[in-house]
Amino acid sequence: MTIPCPLCGSHVTELQEELDVDCINRAYKKLAGLDGLLMSELLAYCRCGQCGLMFFDPLQSGDELLYERLQAFDWYYLADKPEYGIARKYLLKGGEVLEVGAGTAGFSRQLEPGLYTGLVQ
Repeated sequence: MTIPCPLCGSHVTELQEELDVDCINRAYKKLAGLDGLLMSELLAYCRCGQCGLMFFDPLQSGDELLYERLQAFDWYYLADKPEYGIARKYLLKGGEVLEVGAGTAGFSRQLEPGLYTGLVQ
């Protein structure tokens, strides 16, 4: 069974690696002092053959405490990320963008002025 890409919906995805969640949870505990962050046993690390997005399945997000702790690190808010270029390809010319969880709005600097609204939760 292929896992659909969360960005473009393509089923042309390839499993790159399966990651043990216990290892990831230990790393988050060491880095940010957080316990039991991820609940599934394995995470599939996949690549979309259509758009190139690298993603994890199942999709999981952290709670408010996780993001509060991560924001303390200098590397957390980068001015440029590879996913900005991937996402930009899917935007309509002149279309508006709403980014939820915008952080420092790094993505806005990649877009035409006046077409971006960023929400920080």
